[in-house]
Amino acid sequence: MGSSTTIVDTVHARRLDPSARYLLTPHISPGWYGREMDLLATGTGYRWLGDLLGLRDGQLDERAACSPPGARGLTFTPYLAGGEQGALWNPSLRGSLQGLTLEHTRDDIARAFLEGVAFEIRRCIEVLAETAPIERIVVSGSLVARTPSLQLLVDILDRPARACQLTSAAAIGAALCAAALAGGSQFSPCVTDAVMPGPLSAQYREIYARYRAATG
Repeated sequence: MGSSTTIVDTVHARRLDPSARYLLTPHISPGWYGREMDLLATGTGYRWLGDLLGLRDGQLDERAACSPPGARGLTFTPYLAGGEQGALWNPSLRGSLQGLTLEHTRDDIARAFLEGVAFEIRRCIEVLAETAPIERIVVSGSLVARTPSLQLLVDILDRPARACQLTSAAAIGAALCAAALAGGSQFSPCVTDAVMPGPLSAQYREIYARYRAATG
């Protein structure tokens, strides 16, 4: 999770999607493939909304934690880059804020945005899980340092997840691939113990169902 968010897994043998909801790329290991979906404006959306609400870096998460699950009926679809390349591969999608009233606060808007991003990540993972079991989830990027928001993501995914605490997981991943091709020693990136879904996960199943009903 950085300026955008990449959802990628590895599968043995080619798995094509009839609905063309992900990219399929050969892995460096023979017979393995990566399936990828990309949410285009997660980190950039986070910064944009923080600036709009007058919040410094990290304060968006603090404000979001002051709003209840579901953001008091507010729904934020985070398609802020002019289209999306997640499970909803659609260049015409635009972001929206639905259900807004005079009673809502910036806390609710902040939480609705974070929930919308997490809902779209869950949508992508569910597509991957249609044809291959999800054995483990590892999260890397800026979200790892924001504990309340990491827990919010895990609650919405309704699956345990481990956090990769490396500064640049993408660069180190590329180095690991190069080392493997060169026959070098294997190195396992440092990940935390699994963050488990909490009591809010049951509530989020209902909220996610409503989000899906509203967004397709």
